[in-house]
Amino acid sequence: MPENGNAAPLLVADFTQKFISQSTPNQAHINTLSLTIATRASLFSHSTYATKISISGLRGSVTPSAVLPIHGSGSSVFGETGVWTNSVSGGKLVLTVEVDTVAKYAYVVKINVTNPSHGQDSPQIEIEASGIRIASVGEYQPYPMCTCECGTNVM
Repeated sequence: MPENGNAAPLLVADFTQKFISQSTPNQAHINTLSLTIATRASLFSHSTYATKISISGLRGSVTPSAVLPIHGSGSSVFGETGVWTNSVSGGKLVLTVEVDTVAKYAYVVKINVTNPSHGQDSPQIEIEASGIRIASVGEYQPYPMCTCECGTNVM
């Protein structure tokens, strides 16, 4: 039996930890955002069906859309970069699982963005997981009734 944390019948996969902090609130400064996430179930990597974690609602940054370098313990599973999209509705960071995660283990991802030149209230930030692979017929399925969509959670 695999030791991936997903073997419980009727497992509801969700985020057991989701936390975000910043290095500075100062206007027009480079700001390191630190994201800490842990999930109840393991997230899997696969060349075709890789799980993606999206953090959205990061309003106000003047950092243009780009592939941004990421740092922290999360770079061991999400790789060295994340996709940052900046639009009128706010910034969004998408991380792709490149190495299977360990259930309930907290991963920290850090990115640098530039704060706006004016103050703002704290935005409501959301996190979701998508692209969870479902086992093929005849493939070993240690969690046959797993609800694998982590859904959207407000941080």
